[in-house]
Amino acid sequence: MYFVGIDVGKRHHDASVIDEQGTECLHLAFPNTSAGVERLLARLAKLAPLGPEQFRFALESTAHYWMGIHRAIEARDLSVAVVDPLRSSTARNLYLRKAKTDPREVVK
Repeated sequence: MYFVGIDVGKRHHDASVIDEQGTECLHLAFPNTSAGVERLLARLAKLAPLGPEQFRFALESTAHYWMGIHRAIEARDLSVAVVDPLRSSTARNLYLRKAKTDPREVVK
């Protein structure tokens, strides 16, 4: 099983693919066009020759730019989840530990 996270943008998207162990397998930037989606799917086919059912997609609902890629993925009967970018940002901030920045006290 592979998980594909897509960062949606106006002119291009960025896709990162990880496997079940969390190892990054692929990172690909591609244009926000139908040809760009085909490029992504062709690269994924090389990664998982057993078929596209091995992928689970998630993408942000950024303005209206997510709709084209969402339709293209859904048209192929693939699993795709749409995530609210505000929620994903909040979740990321909940679980990431902040670096400690307070000054250390020197003991003499």
